[in-house]
Amino acid sequence: MLKLSRCLLVLGANILSIALLFLIVEIAYRFYKDGFWGAIKNIREYYNVPYSNLGTKDWVVYDKILGYKLNSKASSDNKLYIVDQEVMLPKPKGAYRIIFLGDSIPFDNPSFVDYIKEATAKNTSIEIIKACVPGYTAYQELMFMQRDLIHATPNLVVWCYCLNDNHRFLHKFNVDGKMLRTQEAEDSLKINSLFDKIISRSYVLSLIKVHLVAKKLARKTSDFPWEDLPDFNIAWKDYSWINYEENLRKMEQILDKNGSKLCILIFPFGPQLNPGTLALNRDFVLKPQAKLKELCMRYHVPVLDLFSLFYSLENKHEKIFKDDGIHLTKLGHEVVSQEVIEFLKKQGLLY
Repeated sequence: MLKLSRCLLVLGANILSIALLFLIVEIAYRFYKDGFWGAIKNIREYYNVPYSNLGTKDWVVYDKILGYKLNSKASSDNKLYIVDQEVMLPKPKGAYRIIFLGDSIPFDNPSFVDYIKEATAKNTSIEIIKACVPGYTAYQELMFMQRDLIHATPNLVVWCYCLNDNHRFLHKFNVDGKMLRTQEAEDSLKINSLFDKIISRSYVLSLIKVHLVAKKLARKTSDFPWEDLPDFNIAWKDYSWINYEENLRKMEQILDKNGSKLCILIFPFGPQLNPGTLALNRDFVLKPQAKLKELCMRYHVPVLDLFSLFYSLENKHEKIFKDDGIHLTKLGHEVVSQEVIEFLKKQGLLY
């Protein structure tokens, strides 16, 4: 009996020590994420964890229409909320203004947009504007153009399409500028049990759960890698193209009213370039490109599909993509800049 009592006492002491250590780590992590007063507020009011562990520091701010926008106090952007030189409003007489509209691919520094700007610098009438925001979708880019960028009165808008653009919002931010998760991840994090409720009260446990959910979502279950990626598989779903067509139609209307022209660049997703994947079902693999080119033909929008160029170079062992299969290497940006310049010249869109 005495031995049992001692064992229980030691067990109780160990549990108490672990609980105390966990409490210290939990409080320290809350201070790290929310600051002193933010942590005090959350502890006092016993808030659920907001699942915004990714964090964005201060480079974006909340925006009611766009979801978020670049923070003018944290980057070298201007009143149009773009990272570029200050844009003169109204547009100077005789200027041929080209806006590159897109997400993190053209946002890179330097990106193919910067190389195009360098290549056209001798023609002082051409003005290149890089209006790109990481994580934006086609819908957000449309709203960005409609509310802000149209005031720059572009002559041409080069709309860059990535295969995760068919979401309405790929990323969301709360009013404090903290990044929330994709809808699929949020659904996985819903509180469905007492255990879920306990986890939702802890920053540390919620962080562990977020990582476990991310691993589960990334687990391969299909011959086509994007099928297991909630951000990319939407491009292969027919319903998403109904929404994209509406975005394209509205973009055309906005630009037509302004006297601006539109063209589209299609960036492939790295796994599409795999010969083995293509051999399984080429038509299915390239379905997003076919859908978008069909819409561009219907709305008379010039389109440059970069798949063939990328496929040719990747299979010559030229590294076009970074490891994520989304963003481009320096070589990737360089070859895209050359291809885009030639495309614009052939279309009579670069003077």
